[in-house]
Amino acid sequence: MLYEDVDATLLRLFESFMEAAPQLLLQIYILLKIEFSMDEPISWKVIVQIVSVLISLVSISWAISAYFRALRFSLPKKKNMGWIATIFHASWHFFVISARIFALGLFASQLPEYLPVVCILHWFIMTLWIISMKTNFCINRFEEVLYNAVVGIIFIFCYFNPVDSPTRHRYFIYYSVMITENSILMLIWNFYGNNFLNYRLPIFVVHYALFLLGFAFMITYYLRFHPTKNIKVFLNRTEMINGPSADHNLVNKERYVVRL
Repeated sequence: MLYEDVDATLLRLFESFMEAAPQLLLQIYILLKIEFSMDEPISWKVIVQIVSVLISLVSISWAISAYFRALRFSLPKKKNMGWIATIFHASWHFFVISARIFALGLFASQLPEYLPVVCILHWFIMTLWIISMKTNFCINRFEEVLYNAVVGIIFIFCYFNPVDSPTRHRYFIYYSVMITENSILMLIWNFYGNNFLNYRLPIFVVHYALFLLGFAFMITYYLRFHPTKNIKVFLNRTEMINGPSADHNLVNKERYVVRL
């Protein structure tokens, strides 16, 4: 039953990023195309759309945390993930994904025809990076590459560790790429955009505040609420090579092949 629960949460996670996340991006795009006036109150339709966006973000973030919570329950040698840790884990992804969706939505509001190019290029590079990690999740090479490609879709919006090893360097690489890419997308929006002229600075502040909040929740989770309780800020050379095992371990020696 535990293994079936992990299968179900993993499939729900894939569904969230392959279906719900693109729809969420479309909702953000529609909201950003609406012309607001300071003299008129916000309509109920817009309020409902905003609430729908927030619920979708919570749902996607919770899908990630629910999977890792279920995964740790299914592995005898892994300590279980408590509710406080789960909340911090979900909050971390909520804010990071919010910043990412916000940047993509702003870019799409001005250059929608180039958004698929940005996403496909990002997906292709991330998929190659995942393949280079030499994951061992499926029973043959074709399925393994297909799995890597699906995880690459998740990488469009957030990081999802596909191998059992310390994640510090990969986190640094991924989040450096993400914040750089988000900044470029928002600068392009700022250059081409004619709407929200009076709110450009607050919009930039909101984006970076969301990203920093997500980063703060991530650091707090690893230092205070990680189930292992022995996460170090810095690793020595031996630990970098041999361990310790990081959270977000999608693949390890005891990991079963998901029954799709």
